[in-house]
Amino acid sequence: MNILIAGTGLMAFGFQSLAWRRHPDWKFFFHRSNDSATSFLDRLYRCDALVVAISTHDDGSAARDMILKAVQIGKPVATCEKGALSEYFEELGPYLKIIGYNAACGGGSMMLELLRNPVDVERIDAVANGSSNNISHLCEKGLEVDESVSQTQADRYTDPGKKSIREIVMGELEDACRKAVIIHNMAFRDRPIRRSMMSFTHFSEDGIYQLFAKHRWNDQPWRENEFWVKRLVIRIFPYNHNKRGEIWRGDPCFWMRTDTHCVVGTFIDAEKVFLCYPEGVTNCLQVIDNGEWNLAFGPGAGIVETAGAMLKDLERLLNTNG
Repeated sequence: MNILIAGTGLMAFGFQSLAWRRHPDWKFFFHRSNDSATSFLDRLYRCDALVVAISTHDDGSAARDMILKAVQIGKPVATCEKGALSEYFEELGPYLKIIGYNAACGGGSMMLELLRNPVDVERIDAVANGSSNNISHLCEKGLEVDESVSQTQADRYTDPGKKSIREIVMGELEDACRKAVIIHNMAFRDRPIRRSMMSFTHFSEDGIYQLFAKHRWNDQPWRENEFWVKRLVIRIFPYNHNKRGEIWRGDPCFWMRTDTHCVVGTFIDAEKVFLCYPEGVTNCLQVIDNGEWNLAFGPGAGIVETAGAMLKDLERLLNTNG
């Protein structure tokens, strides 16, 4: 197999390293951001599949262009880029059968598999940003907010290039917003929304610290020396949902009302929401589909986990056993 990788960052080389170990007969070619469109097409025609391993620095249009060029000539694509799927789903939706998208939301949890063949999705709860969840987890374990952010950044769970605490956290909130749109669109493919349609809160640095504030257990005296910290939770629910009020407490980070549902992301007590409590960089997705509860749970951040999700998608699309 000849694989074209768009990107030359840590994720691109992380994917190549993992794929090469599993498939030593595969050959890899790289497309860099400053390479011409002509050279991209030339390499694409000579390869069997495309891997888009770039960060979202624009609205996803660069990734959309590459993905469309590939799928329109029948080349399967695996991607971890979020902008294209959250802003141009209407264009990419008809080609989902040859697009591997699990790495764009949920990483190693592969949680979007729950929405591969949706039937009658009513409500969704998700922790889909492993970085912010890890910050909450470290704060819960006793670290201060700045220490938790620094440790999460040192472990390479945040996007590179951002320095201040506010810049890092706001970047992760934007990431979660895109993922909320992707989750909604996978569940309700006939009525997709776009990231640009979502309302978004820009928190001050003091506001950021409040998001990760520590709370004592007032109703559980045996845990009097322990703290709990709110988690960033995405909820998609119909207007008449009897618990819709709890998700609005405090300031939502992002929100939107569609014709049938509300899409909200805010910090709440995740222990009261999820069947399995998400710690560290864990992502989870709970879906009520056709009256049945479904749960996906697993690592959602990190180069190895994200690269592994792309590789699983690509192996499936190429009918290649790992």
